[in-house]
Amino acid sequence: MNTRLVANGFLAVATVGSVATFNMGGIIHHGFLAAMIGGCADWFAVTALFHKPFGISYRTEILKRNRKRLMDSLVEYISTDLLSAENIIEDFSKLDLRIQIPVPKDIAKSVIEKSFEHADRKVALNIPPEIVDSTLKSERVRKILLESISRFRSDYIRNGPPLRKNILDMLGSDEDVLKLIGDFLSKTAQEKISSSKFEFTLAPEQLDLIKTKLLDEQADDLKVDVDIKSMLKTIVEKYHGELGRYLTNYLDSYSDEDLTTLIEGKVNDDLQMIRINGAIVGGLAGAGLYLVSHFFEVGLTHFISG
Repeated sequence: MNTRLVANGFLAVATVGSVATFNMGGIIHHGFLAAMIGGCADWFAVTALFHKPFGISYRTEILKRNRKRLMDSLVEYISTDLLSAENIIEDFSKLDLRIQIPVPKDIAKSVIEKSFEHADRKVALNIPPEIVDSTLKSERVRKILLESISRFRSDYIRNGPPLRKNILDMLGSDEDVLKLIGDFLSKTAQEKISSSKFEFTLAPEQLDLIKTKLLDEQADDLKVDVDIKSMLKTIVEKYHGELGRYLTNYLDSYSDEDLTTLIEGKVNDDLQMIRINGAIVGGLAGAGLYLVSHFFEVGLTHFISG
């Protein structure tokens, strides 16, 4: 449903009705008149968030004028509430995150050397950004993350204030949120993760597979089953502070016009419902006030005359 069209329709009906019933007066005229006033007032308020209604510059274009303060508040809210480290860790700790990760031969060789060196199956390695990227593009990982985002979105909205829904609407669909998270992880992998070591525990059969593949000069790069929970927990705990910086840079890349279009498009339905409600409530209030004043006037007249 095009809520903007519906809101404009309510305002048009109220305007036409107030003009058409001007000579009639009474409850109908006052209802239409109040609905028109309420609808116009809310149209001005909603429009002033993003634009200059009637070209008026005073206290309008609120988003553009207060961009930095609003963006700082938005980043803070997303970082500490929506995508807090605790929320992320709690959510993926419930998942089965054993996945196949492609391992180039040079890394596989390092795995074998380190496993022999430590005489156990625990291996601490630097993770190249390419492995992070290929893992994020894996169909299984994408499916897991999308299911997790969908579940998290539902729980997050249900257990909190309406602002949570508005923030998620601004971020977009589950796919949009996944892209945002994926881009952040890829960027962090390039700048930070590749210089850190992560510890893995490999099953004996995985080590045997790596040894066999390494002996076969014609074998392609191999894939091993790895539980990435510990790696994700380390990444979140160590680099969660980078999320705010990434979000700030991400939002700063939008021009004022692009940012206005993005946010206005995401919250458009809610804003247009404000206009619709303004016209309806205004009309009911106008009719109600007319009835109160009418009965008061009649009662006062009877009291004075008699």
